[in-house]
Amino acid sequence: MVGVIASVIGFPIADTIAAIGVSALVGRIGLELIGTSVRGLMDSSVDTELLQTAWQVAMDTPMVHSIYFLRGRHVGEDVQFDIRLRVDPNLRVKDSSMVAEAVRRRIQEEIPHARDIRLFVSPAPAAAARA
Repeated sequence: MVGVIASVIGFPIADTIAAIGVSALVGRIGLELIGTSVRGLMDSSVDTELLQTAWQVAMDTPMVHSIYFLRGRHVGEDVQFDIRLRVDPNLRVKDSSMVAEAVRRRIQEEIPHARDIRLFVSPAPAAAARA
């Protein structure tokens, strides 16, 4: 609008300068939107606080002996976890699966957007299980 008014007053180049300024603003907004979209589509690692929360929730679950691997990543708005648990070696497979489901459910309740939680259950070493 300023460019049109200045052009009518007698500054014909003002309209062109205003158009270049508007184009620059539109270009900047477009680049910001592209950057936000690309970051949303790419995987990224989660904060250590979120990993600590997942670890603590899993360790507080009854029958979990230890965690020997924990990895998390953001995929869009969702959070994915890979967790490897050790449970009592005397547990039956059915019981260890129930422990894994309890861990999954508790993590999903505690951490917003936790969607894909892959749990691998292994028996704890016999010496560690007796301690």
